[in-house]
Amino acid sequence: IISTSAFSTEKDTISSDNGQTTITMGNAVFEEKNLDSAREKAIANAIIAAVVQKTLALVPPGLLMSHFDEVAFLIQQQAQSFVANYKVLAEHHQSGIYHVLIESIVSESLLKMAIERAGLLEQKEAMPKLLFLIAEQRAGEYSPNFWWQRGNTIENGIAGQVLGDELITFGYAIADAKDTVVDKEYRLELSAEEATGIGRLYQADIVLTGTAVATTAKDTRVTDLKTYRGTLTVRAYRTDTGAQIGISHADTVAVKTNDKAGSDSILSLLAKKVANDLAPQLAFHRQLNNTTIPAMIHIEVHGTNQLRRFVALRKTLDDMTKVTNVQVKALTPPSAIIVAHFDGTAKELAAEMEQGAKNEFDIKVMTDDRLKVNLSP
Repeated sequence: IISTSAFSTEKDTISSDNGQTTITMGNAVFEEKNLDSAREKAIANAIIAAVVQKTLALVPPGLLMSHFDEVAFLIQQQAQSFVANYKVLAEHHQSGIYHVLIESIVSESLLKMAIERAGLLEQKEAMPKLLFLIAEQRAGEYSPNFWWQRGNTIENGIAGQVLGDELITFGYAIADAKDTVVDKEYRLELSAEEATGIGRLYQADIVLTGTAVATTAKDTRVTDLKTYRGTLTVRAYRTDTGAQIGISHADTVAVKTNDKAGSDSILSLLAKKVANDLAPQLAFHRQLNNTTIPAMIHIEVHGTNQLRRFVALRKTLDDMTKVTNVQVKALTPPSAIIVAHFDGTAKELAAEMEQGAKNEFDIKVMTDDRLKVNLSP
């Protein structure tokens, strides 16, 4: 059964404040004897969807993430009061589900007032300014290009630009790297001290380093399409303390007709993946006290098919007082990547792991923030 309403106003208790109309859908489970109740619930859910759309436009993503419980409660409890009027455009019920399509006008002024009263638009401190030290090696190139080399006029490549565009949506500011002030020779691979030093030259609060690489993976003989593969690992450092506060790795593939299109696509995809992974990490560290920011240690685990040993490794990490958080970032048996927030260095973590596990694991320190653990006997 499908019926439509010719723009009949079903609610008109609040005058519109020139808000834009929004079309949303809602549904509800029903029993045959209770269609009217199901219709009302479906309309209420469609109204909530309309208010959600407007809220997403008003609240910056960073604040939305940190105040999600409050935002969800506000919308759930007061959605009806923000809708100036609505019209049921179409409705349909079948297989126990009642569907409605409505056009509504959400009162932006009332919604914004409620959000402000809840403190969800308050920016207690300025968002950090980011500087990107992202090198790029495109398909067909023999070495990466990077802008922080003295005398180099190359600006941020695609990966750096897309990283910036994505993180701006979370409220972060971006340091302008167009006017080069680097006054000495820097290598491609920067130490944390070198990277944060460059960051301070540009008055950045956080510096992000990494190298994005796009390569040709495979040529097809049937068509002119080529498969491209790319990888990008980014580390984030505070410029005031030099502490590493974020790390993300991404790899991806794309199929294009030429090296330029393939490289552009790969570098953009990599940057978007990394940005969405780094944003919550940066938000997490902004909530911590400056003196208690733990390092993020990546642990490459091999031999996860040894289930007893893998469980023992997790328990060892969970029992450490200096480890504040443990997260399995990737699990592709027989390997895994675990990220541990540890108040110390990778070398110190390895020593504590060996002591706690009674030398049951083969642990090697790879870098200042990376360990390799072999679980196989």
